[in-house]
Amino acid sequence: MKKPKLKRCPFCGGEVAIKLTGDMEYGYFWTITRGVMDIAEHAKNHTKLCQCRIFMESDLMEPEPGGELFNVDSVEAQKQCRELVKAWNRRANDGNE
Repeated sequence: MKKPKLKRCPFCGGEVAIKLTGDMEYGYFWTITRGVMDIAEHAKNHTKLCQCRIFMESDLMEPEPGGELFNVDSVEAQKQCRELVKAWNRRANDGNE
């Protein structure tokens, strides 16, 4: 999966990260939250990471018995990822209400 382009945190201006979390019993969801990266890469790129305690989640994706094997490249995971990134990247002044 190609890493999606995320706007910085609207509160602190730091970089954020997206990840898939969950399990086969309860389901999976995408979450956008504080930036997380290798410390050496962070120092090299002089990147400010988000330190806010905010996050945004996608809808829960429940595994269906006998259905598609769930992974980050599954059709539903990609759809939910796109929708979450679009919602995160929307800002009040961008004209998209």
